Amino acid sequence: MASRRKPLNADPLGGTVRIPVRLLGISGIVFGACLMGGLGFLFLVQPEALRDRVGISPDTPSALAEIRSTYGGLHVGIALFLLACAARESMRRTGLLFCGLAFAGAGLARAAGILEFQATDSNQVVIASLEIAFSVITLWLYRRWPAA
Repeated sequence: MASRRKPLNADPLGGTVRIPVRLLGISGIVFGACLMGGLGFLFLVQPEALRDRVGISPDTPSALAEIRSTYGGLHVGIALFLLACAARESMRRTGLLFCGLAFAGAGLARAAGILEFQATDSNQVVIASLEIAFSVITLWLYRRWPAA
């Protein structure tokens, strides 16, 4: 009688997941955390950098405080959440869903802004394309990840 052994890529939650899906999934979450955390840290310590990056002019102390809060603190908080998702098996699927929805929202809103305001800066088109592509990949990985 042959013994039944778990495959090397057995999921602790009971299913099997191909190693590339797991590796890509965790990598995607960490990549999202690095993007959010890197930009967040930059705008947290130097909110006036937004002026140099995208041409938004923070002219008042209140505007600088808002940039520090939204583009800095919120992005750093999101990055920490994504790192927690990557670290805990039970939260990885949630992290993939969050990345997919958040980057889809950003990319689609950016694309709408490009069309509505006729933004001719090619960087905006490239960034929107990357945001949408990343969202498609992470949502695909979310669908492939076994439900808890």
